[in-house]
Amino acid sequence: MIQQLRSATQAREQGQGLVEYALLLTLVSIAALLAVEGFGLSLEQEYCKVLNALGTTEAFCATGQDGDPGLPEEEGGPGTPDDRGHDPGPGDEPGPGDSDEGLPTPQPPSPPQEPENPPDSQDPLPGVITLFQVQANRNQGRVWFTAQFNGGYQPNVVLTAYLDGQSKIMMEDNGNKYRADWQSVTFPAELRITATDYAGRYADAELRYTITGNEHGRVDD
Repeated sequence: MIQQLRSATQAREQGQGLVEYALLLTLVSIAALLAVEGFGLSLEQEYCKVLNALGTTEAFCATGQDGDPGLPEEEGGPGTPDDRGHDPGPGDEPGPGDSDEGLPTPQPPSPPQEPENPPDSQDPLPGVITLFQVQANRNQGRVWFTAQFNGGYQPNVVLTAYLDGQSKIMMEDNGNKYRADWQSVTFPAELRITATDYAGRYADAELRYTITGNEHGRVDD
């Protein structure tokens, strides 16, 4: 009787050990499957990156889709969508995002602006240059003269005198005329005066006069 009880107890213990062993194997199998699944997905992505870099692929490797295991976008490898969400390829049709909608329209360059006169000046009007007076010293070869533009001095008009192969800007004299002087002039000397504004444009005025060396004072018009 005692022997039978011992046999029954041993049988129950063996059965319980088998159940525990089966449960342990099941847990180990589940953990192994989870680890293989996670590692296998990562390994698959790395494998597809290498294949795409070499220009080849496998059926299970995604190309140009979300989760693309190809090269990173900045490396520009095969299967990488372009900046507008369209995978470029030879002969492909324009896809969404290929249009220029939303992009700024290029503007033509602005035409060059004309130089402006100083704020305190006015646009010069075509006018007349007149000699106000001429003083000449034949012995010394010295000449000085004054001129007016439209009967006076205009702040926005520049008079330039050309005499004996030289040119000079005529300066303001007494607030109502322009003045210039020369040394060592050979007589007779051809005098030419032109008028320009500050932008360098010629006003419709010019004067020519022959200085003989005998002038002393006002010049008759």
